[in-house]
Amino acid sequence: MISRRGPGGLWAFTCDACAMLAAAELNAAGGVLGRPVELVAADAGGSAAESAAAARDLIGVEAVDAIVARHPSDVRPAIIAGIAGRVPYVYASMYEGGAHDAGVLPIGGTDAELLGHAIPLLMAQRRASRFFLLGNDRLWPRCTVGWASRIVAGNGGRVVGVDLLALGLEDYAPVFARIVRSRPDVVLTMFLGDESVRFNRAFAAAGLSARLLRLEMGIDETILYGGGADAHENLYVATTYVAGTASGGEAFAERYREGFGAGVPPATVFGRSCYDGVHLLARLAGAGRRPDAAALRRRFARLSARHASGLVPRSVLTGAGQALLAEARGLELKVVAAH
Repeated sequence: MISRRGPGGLWAFTCDACAMLAAAELNAAGGVLGRPVELVAADAGGSAAESAAAARDLIGVEAVDAIVARHPSDVRPAIIAGIAGRVPYVYASMYEGGAHDAGVLPIGGTDAELLGHAIPLLMAQRRASRFFLLGNDRLWPRCTVGWASRIVAGNGGRVVGVDLLALGLEDYAPVFARIVRSRPDVVLTMFLGDESVRFNRAFAAAGLSARLLRLEMGIDETILYGGGADAHENLYVATTYVAGTASGGEAFAERYREGFGAGVPPATVFGRSCYDGVHLLARLAGAGRRPDAAALRRRFARLSARHASGLVPRSVLTGAGQALLAEARGLELKVVAAH
């Protein structure tokens, strides 16, 4: 269940492809307790009401046993209500943190852990102390502004400005003027999908990329492709996965290329999270003696409760426990520090 339209729709291909790779690997190994894994696709890129209805249809019409989802945080409460605890729900997105509702297992990195690693590194390595926080006026950036402000202050820095923008903004000149007046060392951004592409192009065109560092959340190589090689000077990314490098990434990337060909877009952090979610559910389903949906729900509920209590680290769930700081170099991300 992923965003197939809206700002996050540009990630649909990598999410679909990586989930298909996971299902193919499982089925090549005999499926789950002898039964094949079948993927059913749904859209979470619409309104909260539409996304909740899509979740209800997956359960009531398609009779799915579990849901793996990558979508914006804004629609998560509605989807939780639509699922109503009837099937396991793996929330695979990197996100602001705090999604510990019953029947939900978030496996993506949280902004607190990612920024807790990235901000002190930039402050030390690039002598940065002044931060301007910028993003869309949505649930995720609104929450992350709080995390970022506390981390900056805790490391002796200062937040010199905060600006949350409506979706679809095209004229960034007033925003850039506010940034320049604030004299930041780093512009920390939290934009949704296509919004990052548009912002980064405008930022570079305004001549700011040579003068200011950018630390960006929620972006991947797909965003770099969209912005073009010249739009990402002095751009750093806080993430959990960079194509082909971390968490068994080289072997994973090779299987991805073998399955889909060399000319396809890369398997990025958002696709990898869907891949991990499918494999996690398969491990849980295969932990019993038979593929029983009720038993899967019970095992999932126990794991979700333990994770919410801090007893299960994310690395145990997905094998991808690192917080990475990567630098954009042309159309690629290169890891500069891992924690």
